[in-house]
Amino acid sequence: MIKVTGLTDDLVKEDTVPLALCTPNPPKREALAFLVEMVKKYESDIKRAKPNDGKCWNCPKAAISYVHTPMSYLHQHGQVEGAMIVDLVQPVCVTGGQCEQEARKMIAEQLPPVGL
Repeated sequence: MIKVTGLTDDLVKEDTVPLALCTPNPPKREALAFLVEMVKKYESDIKRAKPNDGKCWNCPKAAISYVHTPMSYLHQHGQVEGAMIVDLVQPVCVTGGQCEQEARKMIAEQLPPVGL
């Protein structure tokens, strides 16, 4: 299951996850590649859902791109059934701009670093 937060209603998608990634210590390169693949695969669904009503998370300007923070929960309870990815989405007004930098800073400060 892929769950995108930051929307009025969470966007939840079902997808196939390679069994090799549903372990406590998955191959890091493959796991990161899978997270990126899932973010890209559902980007158009996220755009249609208009997180934050289409506005930047940090200022009143219109959002033109997103900062994604996909978090892997692919090995929950040692069972494939509980496997999921939660993607915290923050819409930003300028790619690489101040609001994107602030989004990345906030995530780095508020979410503890976790391994895959």
